[in-house]
Amino acid sequence: MVMTQHAARATQTWQPHKYLKFQRQRLRPALELLARVSELPSSDDSVEIIDLGAGTGNMAPSFLKRWPNAHVTFVDSSASMLDVAQREHKENEALDSQRFAYVQADFETYKPTQPVDLIFSNAALQWVNAAKHEQILPRLYSFLKPGCAGWVRIFTTQFSDGNHATS
Repeated sequence: MVMTQHAARATQTWQPHKYLKFQRQRLRPALELLARVSELPSSDDSVEIIDLGAGTGNMAPSFLKRWPNAHVTFVDSSASMLDVAQREHKENEALDSQRFAYVQADFETYKPTQPVDLIFSNAALQWVNAAKHEQILPRLYSFLKPGCAGWVRIFTTQFSDGNHATS
């Protein structure tokens, strides 16, 4: 079931079937970003991950390959993208979809129910007005457990390499 956190702003409409046409091309930079993530301080049994702007949840296998017992919350503003994610995760016998939660929300209003080990976001925050990044990023990082990290890639010329890491 997709949970909804109500937002004050309108959300962009995404079409999963068009989005998935370029799944491999979209996944490559996300995998590169994940490869940069260092070990997390929590034991593998208690790792909590938020995938912000998760789209169709393509990172699920990679998260569980790295942290087999992790709990992952997929957050996206598009209900249709999350519906596809949830359906594909349930159909994939290699994934324990009981470890997944799906939340329809935007970056400005989303708040996890508990502190997390990793905030991961690849190619999603550029859809948010750049002027809001200074408020959104510290707010998101405040959801982290002590010593944990947020990994965000924003495709823009504003930053030198498009990657930010904070712990």
